[in-house]
Amino acid sequence: MEEAWEKYSSSDRAEGRAEQVEFLKQQCEFLCGSDRVLMELVLSGCSVRRLSELLDVNEAALGRHVRRLTLLLAGPGRKAAPWPVCPVELSILRMHRLERLSIDQIACRAGLSIYRVQKILKRLDAI
Repeated sequence: MEEAWEKYSSSDRAEGRAEQVEFLKQQCEFLCGSDRVLMELVLSGCSVRRLSELLDVNEAALGRHVRRLTLLLAGPGRKAAPWPVCPVELSILRMHRLERLSIDQIACRAGLSIYRVQKILKRLDAI
């Protein structure tokens, strides 16, 4: 029985992979600090093995971290925002997805009402 991926030519798969990489590069703006640099290096072609040697960390742990970040950025149903996302929305999204803060904590940190934070998160979750 033919596997699902075998019915596509290698050029089709390469094109799809290039689109995925480009999408993830766009989504890297949601990350900050070392996570952003790590994902940009991986997406530009650096191997996890080479990065783990350079950083002197466990290859498996670094691979898991990259996989977690990738799933976070391109989880099921994720697509690029059809409108520009402002810096306040980005910081709220970072606090919610990466730092796993509660809506109350985000509202306090951002100086916004709980209602406004909920509305921003609902709008961003729609994309």
